[in-house]
Amino acid sequence: MQTVFIADDNVHWLDILSETIQREPDFNIVGCSQNGREALEQIEHLRPDIIVLDIIMPEYDGVYIVRHIRENMPGYRPIINILSGIGTDTVIRILNDLDIDFFSLKPVLVETILLNLRSVLKLRGGSQAAAHAAPEATEADMRQKQILDVLCQLGISPRLLSTKQTVCALAYCLDDESKFALTTKILYPEVARQFGTSVGAVERNIRSVIRQMQTSKVELAYRLFDYLNTRKIKNSEFLYTLVEYIKKSSHNGRT
Repeated sequence: MQTVFIADDNVHWLDILSETIQREPDFNIVGCSQNGREALEQIEHLRPDIIVLDIIMPEYDGVYIVRHIRENMPGYRPIINILSGIGTDTVIRILNDLDIDFFSLKPVLVETILLNLRSVLKLRGGSQAAAHAAPEATEADMRQKQILDVLCQLGISPRLLSTKQTVCALAYCLDDESKFALTTKILYPEVARQFGTSVGAVERNIRSVIRQMQTSKVELAYRLFDYLNTRKIKNSEFLYTLVEYIKKSSHNGRT
């Protein structure tokens, strides 16, 4: 069973979120707080497996708490889902740097948060997630690993939020290539729902991944995009090229 700690200064939302998660058989709420300083003290003591954390709280905000965990609690790697009513480029950039697992833009359904948490548990190979995973989930995990391997070969950091959203977009496209023609109308909204964020944030994050690839200047990037440094690579073009490469690599048994 995964232990969960929740910190949010909205009492009503905190009650709903904690009560709903507590009803799930594979999660156990070990603590809640409306105050950032109190939340950090409890996290240091309890070391929960999962932290659901609001950005804006009294005394310590969510960004301070995550930075403290990263810098002062070596060996402790909880799953962190940040919640916020603010989804600006600046906030997204800060959260990418913090190496969190998910960012959910409020308002968000509790079901979406649970889905996000279980997705991360599956990727981390959590025993509880594995025990509840259907055969299709195992296949999906293998595909996500395959996609992530290719992105790493392109010099893209695997733990950034932007990378995770790109993996999700590529997985959708591998399932249904018609989404290439409806990138902004279907693909981005599907990824946004999965991560509890906005369509604009998804589009910006995929562009961020493309810029990271261009900066890395690895050999595979030049093979896939021979015009890497001469013109702008569109998001849809980037996704299509990677999907074709992954399909070809799978067929040849190289990934």
